[in-house]
Amino acid sequence: MTTPFRRPRGLTLAAWLHLAQWAALLITGWAYLWRSGALFAADGRLALDVLQVARMGSTGAVFVVLALPTLVVSLGLFRMRKWAWLLGISMQGLTLASALAAYALGRPNYILMVSGILLVFALNQSDLRQGFATRLQ
Repeated sequence: MTTPFRRPRGLTLAAWLHLAQWAALLITGWAYLWRSGALFAADGRLALDVLQVARMGSTGAVFVVLALPTLVVSLGLFRMRKWAWLLGISMQGLTLASALAAYALGRPNYILMVSGILLVFALNQSDLRQGFATRLQ
């Protein structure tokens, strides 16, 4: 009789953190997009600099685009898919790069930075990688 396979705790934590990061990316992206759409004041005058609007809009679009693969990674980690680990590490690189770009534009998002760093550490735990090796045998 074989013992049932248990998902490592680190993997479950990484999956839940990805799910939380998905929500943070979506909320942040929509906030940037919403704020960038506020071009005109109530009296019809230009309320924001056009360049500032373009920066905020493109930053928001990047965060919204990053949200979908982050959700896919979370679901893949819950189901112990091998591709989820590789995609998760890649997504954290992109998320951290976009968070640094937002920081450089004067709109830092420390929540995404901290969650990205935590997820890189969580995905690189030895019990998590051993869980994938056990699952694939």
